[in-house]
Amino acid sequence: MRPIGVGYAIAPIRPGIPPCACFGSRGPAVGRNPLIGCDRRWKVGCDRALNPLDQTQPLANRDRLAPILPQPCPGFLPVSLSALPTLSEPLVIGWLYPKLMSTYGDRGNVTCLQRRCEWRGIPVRVQPLDRDTDPSQFTQVDLIVGGGAQDRQQEIVMRDLQGAKAAALKGAIEAGVPGVFTCGAPQLLGHYYEPGLGQRIQGLGVLDLVTVHPGPDAPRCIGNLVLEVTAERLARELRLMLGDVPYLIGFENHGGRTKLGSVEPLARVVRGLGNNGEDQTEGAFHGNAIATYSHGPLLPKNPFLADWMIQTAIARRTGESCTLNRLDDSLADRARSVMLQRLSVG
Repeated sequence: MRPIGVGYAIAPIRPGIPPCACFGSRGPAVGRNPLIGCDRRWKVGCDRALNPLDQTQPLANRDRLAPILPQPCPGFLPVSLSALPTLSEPLVIGWLYPKLMSTYGDRGNVTCLQRRCEWRGIPVRVQPLDRDTDPSQFTQVDLIVGGGAQDRQQEIVMRDLQGAKAAALKGAIEAGVPGVFTCGAPQLLGHYYEPGLGQRIQGLGVLDLVTVHPGPDAPRCIGNLVLEVTAERLARELRLMLGDVPYLIGFENHGGRTKLGSVEPLARVVRGLGNNGEDQTEGAFHGNAIATYSHGPLLPKNPFLADWMIQTAIARRTGESCTLNRLDDSLADRARSVMLQRLSVG
């Protein structure tokens, strides 16, 4: 979806929040469908939703909906669209091996990036990067997302992620392409992953870290996470965005224990276990690549981090710094506050 009218952008549809009741007890209001209002029949990308300008819709629907078009509603926020540089081509989100590395719902990170672009009118598309992908596609992405996988799937991925593909992915990360790599993905970016059973899986060596699973009898690292971002540049930029300490919330579920070498930790563990349950580090940060054990998924729970990735990608593409238009994240902010209070943080 693109922004409509002058100075309005589309805010998220949120589970648990009723629609704007175009026909409900609250009376007419324009909702999150950019043409007629927040109706549960509206789906992002669906051009056949109720639309008073659509001549194939019943006349009665068009007549009663047309009068409400000019009205803004709480689902829309004033923005200045001129703040963003013009993109000649869509931003490309490269999704690493979506069929093999999508454990624990980390595909939500892809959806979050895509929707937060669309709600601002930023052209975007998702490019799967898998076994059938030509290596050249790995060099044409603006954002990268990698999710978790079981040991067997990680072996399959690493057998494919060789040669030109490996070089292209390493080159993209070293060139500063923003990325979020969760659970199994950071293990593959490290030097190696040693499963509890089976042979060591060699990684790409992009990140100076190693991961070892202590064995099937060892307890898994499971539970809610609260992290304070400590990676120096990222923490500084997030502080400027938030005006506050950048805390991340998430959920960890992993058996491997990760030890960092020279790579900078992403965060300090406030609640949870993090990389290994011993040194209070969580994840890693290199270039603009975020490596983490935090599911949730991470970006929907921390939308400001998604925005940092998007504006970093735009700045890298255009050579111009930018500030993204604000979206209505009030529900996400409330959810974060509840979790932080529940975990006695802040």
